Amino acid sequence: MVELLLVIWLTASLVCPVRSFALQTTEPSTGAATTTSAIVIVGGAHEAIAASLALAAKSVLVKDARAVDEQQSKSPIPEAQRVAFFPAVSDDDSSSPQLTSNTISSLQNGLLFLGPTLEGYERVLANALQLMERIGETSPMFHTSLEFADERAVAAFESIELARRRFSFMGLNLKTVQSKESDGRRIMSRDTADDWGFRLSVLLADQQNAAVTMDMRTHLALLQANSLPKTRGVLGERDFWAIRDAVQGGLLVESPSGGVMFEYEYDYSDPFGGCDPLLRPSRGYSVEIGSDENDTRHEMINDSFAVAYSCSVGSGLDPLSSLCIANAVRSTFSTLGREVSGEYIPPSYSWRAVDRIVDYTLKARSSLKSEDGGPRRMYREFGYQ
Repeated sequence: MVELLLVIWLTASLVCPVRSFALQTTEPSTGAATTTSAIVIVGGAHEAIAASLALAAKSVLVKDARAVDEQQSKSPIPEAQRVAFFPAVSDDDSSSPQLTSNTISSLQNGLLFLGPTLEGYERVLANALQLMERIGETSPMFHTSLEFADERAVAAFESIELARRRFSFMGLNLKTVQSKESDGRRIMSRDTADDWGFRLSVLLADQQNAAVTMDMRTHLALLQANSLPKTRGVLGERDFWAIRDAVQGGLLVESPSGGVMFEYEYDYSDPFGGCDPLLRPSRGYSVEIGSDENDTRHEMINDSFAVAYSCSVGSGLDPLSSLCIANAVRSTFSTLGREVSGEYIPPSYSWRAVDRIVDYTLKARSSLKSEDGGPRRMYREFGYQ
């Protein structure tokens, strides 16, 4: 397996928006020089490419159109992004996907640093933090994917917990591997939800900023177990939770072009229901770009959504703008990605992919829908009391 280490620098300030796309930053404008922050990504090559494409597309969206045209005329490929990426290592190296020359080329074009593959989250994080210190980054950002059903998840959570205060931002893509049923009610048990809700609360405690993506079943299971973390501003001005699944008619659908976000507004001064997500005001947001692709690579497509959402939020965008970019990246991975010998090949790091993401983002923004009490409605429709 090709050994990789990639470092992405994220721009946290925004300039004049273009094409009527109303990007918003979560940080006040001070007129100071642009600041940058590094992000460490632990996952697959497709996630690294998704991160670079998302950041390149964001750069296009916030620049003046003439500056973008000038940049594209000068370079046949977008400017490389800086990322510290560590490939996830399986117990059996023979099962690790082999990278194609196209994917390797995309990584070389979209990223700046290559380095060794390491086993174990503790070693990965230690090496990543050492690298960040060498390049002058004392508070880098971080994104990873974790599967609750994976026996190594507990060790990963514990390793991240020990290092969490050294990261200025944390992006988490939480996965629950469950068999599907027609009514969409197959989720983790209450005891498991309670346990993982507690672990997630610990990870988010004392964080400055974070972004969490999960599937609908996991989110509703945390609601039922009353274990959905209350973050006091860590996930935005209110608690924003990105949901990878698309929902149509109250049922989950295998769509590469839809997504959901839940927003909860708590009253921490009220000890009687002020922090109950099913009693307090809430809102659901949904977006669908309209792709008709029948995608069978659902998990990798969802991974691209999650890492794009984390990078967008971490770079200073508001959650709703980040949701639009994340959906655009996922749709682009569906329409431009391909399958060779049973292996998914992500889109190339190219202007074609960046322009596709920009177009999809604009469509997503125009199709964004909101619903008061959306989380409560979904909770009831999925059969919870």
